[in-house]
Amino acid sequence: MERENHLEPGSVLISVPPLRRRATGAPLIIGAKRTPTLSASLATPASLAAPAIPNLRAKLPIQVFSALLILAILNGCTIDFKRSSEQIEATLKDRTVRYKTIHFQDYAIDALSVGPADSQPVLFIHGSPGTWDNYLEVIPHLSEPLMIFYDRPGFGKTTPAVSLPDLKAQSEAALAVLDQFSSQKALVVGHSYGGPIALQIALDYPERTAAVLLLAASVDPELEELRWYNHLTSALAFIIPGELVRSNDEMIPLKKQLVDQRRSLQEKQSFPPVYVMHGTDDSLVPVENVNYVYDQISPKANLRCLKVIESEDHFIPWTNPELLSDFIRQALQGRCSVSPADSRPR
Repeated sequence: MERENHLEPGSVLISVPPLRRRATGAPLIIGAKRTPTLSASLATPASLAAPAIPNLRAKLPIQVFSALLILAILNGCTIDFKRSSEQIEATLKDRTVRYKTIHFQDYAIDALSVGPADSQPVLFIHGSPGTWDNYLEVIPHLSEPLMIFYDRPGFGKTTPAVSLPDLKAQSEAALAVLDQFSSQKALVVGHSYGGPIALQIALDYPERTAAVLLLAASVDPELEELRWYNHLTSALAFIIPGELVRSNDEMIPLKKQLVDQRRSLQEKQSFPPVYVMHGTDDSLVPVENVNYVYDQISPKANLRCLKVIESEDHFIPWTNPELLSDFIRQALQGRCSVSPADSRPR
């Protein structure tokens, strides 16, 4: 049984194992454990040192060798979660689905909604790289809201296959999608790179944002550092898959954009409610990002629920969709629940 907390403005319930804090004193600590019956977290290397490729360097041109090296590293940091058309069709069977092509700037955005048209909308924003069906496993667990999905500019079936490496422009694209499906305020869910886009939507369009759910989100500019292969990827774009090149295009300016976003957050006098979920074993986006959210959002009395899941990696939509779906339901209802056994301060 869970303890339910219906939260008033100014309150925050934090479900989180002990974390290192950079500055201010730690908040109330409440342990949270990953659901043991769900699939184990996916192992990706925490260290991104170049993998050994024996006997190739002497035999290959440097450009080809570098491209192979980058691909080996990126394949070690990402996992192919693409879903087949049969899987998508089976998941959407017997659900109310609406497909739309939404024109934004020079893009034709591929989008769809699942669920009752008059229900509160939940706008899902995928990471980089990614596609809308990164959230496919969540759909069977949610029947109440209107779920809105889309392929962000630069990815999936959205055309042209040209990157849009700007958080504000991505925010505008997301609003264009939301406006086509609902006039109500939306719960905006952002995973990984989708997290800062979700925050940007709340900054730019608070009148359209009911709440923000940050899922393993990369939002702290101090933790966002380019790696050596980021600088080589663009030069080797003729060899590397296009979605990885376009993802790299988004990564290169992200740190500066997050600095600008932090300034906007600091200047903002009010902010929609924020819910946060992150895994302790996230090998792609450091779990210490939750400290940044606590520091930047909590002073505005709008950080409503912060959950860090022990032994969970970066890929929560795939490895723990039931837990994520329950967290989405809590955000829609304005509450935060933790297990009584885990409610001890640490």
